Amino acid sequence: MNVSYPPRKACPSMVTRTEACSFLAVTLCSTGLSLFGMYGTMYAGDSAVQVWPFSPALALASLVAFLVAPRVGRLSDHRWAVPVAVGGMFCGAFLASAFAGTPFLDVAALAGYLLLAFCSLAIIVLWFETMLSPSSLSLRVIVVFATLTGIAISYFVPFTTAAALYAGAALNAVAAALFLTLPAGEGPASRAVAKRELSFRPQTVVGVVIVAFAGHLVSYATTPEGNPFSGTVAVCCLLCGVVLWACMLWRDDSSHANLVRCIALAVVAAYVLQVAPPQADWLVLGACGVAGTLIWVGVIAAALEICTYATTPPLRIIGGAFFLLTGVSLVTTAFSFAAPEAIAALSSPLFCKIMVLVVVAVGLWLLNANELNLLFWGTPATVEPGLSSSGKAEESGTHAQPESRPDVESCVSIQSRQEALRHLARDAGLSRREEEVFDLLAAGRSAPFIAETLYVETSTAKSHIARIYSKLGVHTRQELLNLVEDARAGQE
Repeated sequence: MNVSYPPRKACPSMVTRTEACSFLAVTLCSTGLSLFGMYGTMYAGDSAVQVWPFSPALALASLVAFLVAPRVGRLSDHRWAVPVAVGGMFCGAFLASAFAGTPFLDVAALAGYLLLAFCSLAIIVLWFETMLSPSSLSLRVIVVFATLTGIAISYFVPFTTAAALYAGAALNAVAAALFLTLPAGEGPASRAVAKRELSFRPQTVVGVVIVAFAGHLVSYATTPEGNPFSGTVAVCCLLCGVVLWACMLWRDDSSHANLVRCIALAVVAAYVLQVAPPQADWLVLGACGVAGTLIWVGVIAAALEICTYATTPPLRIIGGAFFLLTGVSLVTTAFSFAAPEAIAALSSPLFCKIMVLVVVAVGLWLLNANELNLLFWGTPATVEPGLSSSGKAEESGTHAQPESRPDVESCVSIQSRQEALRHLARDAGLSRREEEVFDLLAAGRSAPFIAETLYVETSTAKSHIARIYSKLGVHTRQELLNLVEDARAGQE
């Protein structure tokens, strides 16, 4: 029996209720988190020893989340998670504001910042576990522009006292209420999703960590005291929006190679401006702001997108992402107490020159498109039809394992999937060459791998991929894989 699978058409320009609520909720979360960080950095920190309490607290919370994720599972499965997180934020705001002058000299204030960090991270995880119905492209748009909007708004909020903590807690509470109003049944269980196994190769992980830490160090060295740079922040957010649109939205870049290159370029530019005479303070602050914002928003957007298809628990992915963003604060805080003179060296011309060389070397050696493709995209959770385990090992760089003999159920699944691929290709009007590319795309292969397999240029493979996306009405590779899974599930 032949079953017809009409191709998906491009999504209409109308914004759905779920997308609008999600954008508003993420904006509120981003604003609240930024207010916590601003208060802990500009008003409650100790500038004499360069200690900012909220960042180390968030780093510790992220590390704990990363470690306990396998045992906790999904936070959205626990009904107590939302009220506990909201109540914990208000308790944390009270404890932290009660001893705002000496946050690290009082146990209650330290507990308050830890509560704010844990509960803020929990709200972010709950949001993403609750709302997964938008397409991959819509998810990128929501995360990127809602986060940038929240950061920009926070710098225009006239809170220079402990009221900033309560305002941040209230904004997160409203965001949590919006998450709960999302219609049931719009989560990941309502549609088929192709899962992937992430490949954490040490070489690439080290490269990403070095670039991220370099960006945070350059931002840390120019942290302003007070809040007079709201206009500069708005311009930085606008520039970051343009860069992120080109890297993550304008074209499908599942390995985020262009984003990593832009971040490395912004970090190098920030360090160069600090040592190149004459120095313009506003230009240095702008470059540092762009570098830091690109890292912050880019890492969050990439992490949340990875959660849609990775077999790794979302809590672990988000915990690891936020530890990457804030882990450097643990190092700088330790140096502030143990060796205060080391902090002054972070902004010295010699240190800036060294960091330029380090980041450039990392960009040329540790980071490349193939390595990033494995880190951000991973490999199929199961061996895909038409590809042997040796083919999978060839791309991942590991030795092939002997294939076990497939049982009857797996053979039926492979047959139904191949049937779904044929119907989708026929109904979309794909050419013979496009069908070959489509088959490799559906197996999770990257553009360089497809080009090498079909003996064509990488640019030619990307052109075929763009035409396939247009004919199928999808925008990203993950949407294409989900379309295949939907078709296969419909046939069964």
